[in-house]
Amino acid sequence: MFIVPKEYNIVLTFSPIEEITGHWFEVFEYYWLFKDAGFRPYMLFHSPNISFDEVCKALEEKYTLPVPKNDMMVLTEREKFIGCPNAVALVCDGNFFTLEKHNIKILAKKILGFGCGDVSIPRGLYDGAEYLLDKRVYNIPYGIDYAKKIYADILREPTTKKNNTLFYLTKNCRRLSLERVQEIIDDLQGYDEHIIVSPDDYYQSLRGNVKIVRPPMKNMFNEFDTYIYTPVPRHFDCSPRLIAECALFDRRVEYYDIDYFDVGLETRKKDIESGVVWMKKDDELIEIVEKYL
Repeated sequence: MFIVPKEYNIVLTFSPIEEITGHWFEVFEYYWLFKDAGFRPYMLFHSPNISFDEVCKALEEKYTLPVPKNDMMVLTEREKFIGCPNAVALVCDGNFFTLEKHNIKILAKKILGFGCGDVSIPRGLYDGAEYLLDKRVYNIPYGIDYAKKIYADILREPTTKKNNTLFYLTKNCRRLSLERVQEIIDDLQGYDEHIIVSPDDYYQSLRGNVKIVRPPMKNMFNEFDTYIYTPVPRHFDCSPRLIAECALFDRRVEYYDIDYFDVGLETRKKDIESGVVWMKKDDELIEIVEKYL
């Protein structure tokens, strides 16, 4: 059981994830959005097997703003009850199925979840929870229309770049077969090195000038100039983050095996081009959350 101190009125969290994902960064970026708007936000990293210091290090290397260590907790076990009765809880991965599966209950004034993958809400522990959904991506009748943003103003800018490729191949949703990664590497010509960001040793046997890096990768955008975007098994990438950061920092993106239409990916590409993807200090989520407090 974990009880959030009563002075906090927004809790930013996600379902238990045993590796570093973009949801960590959503928690941090939305923390600063709400903090600067006068709220009392709290960050709750539900990250079994990942230490408090590891979380802080990853955030410190990625952002220019300080990590507010007094306004956060890293849960290294799957807590069965998270109490924040004075707060709105924002579940950044929207994964109510995992929370329900592990019998994890969040008690809050209101529970909101970013749409990510399957957005049906299981009946039971999360009756009354609502999704924040980009209705251009999710053609369903329920949920609050909202598209996730990235807080570009607080990202640490790279100071250089190298003639390398980057593959980001996590277990959570981007694991690609060893054979297919080798084929892509063999197809890529003219690069000094191929960097594989992976949480384990699955890709150690790859041939060629390959470097395996465990996340978080320090100063990642300094180390490559081309990101190799690979498919997700469900053929739906609801709000891809790395391609947006590549556009921001002038890194190329090469797409492999995207022989299907992905409404999430295509919508994010349009939002990058228009600039809609970048968070502003008056983001509409502030007004959405405020009405529940």
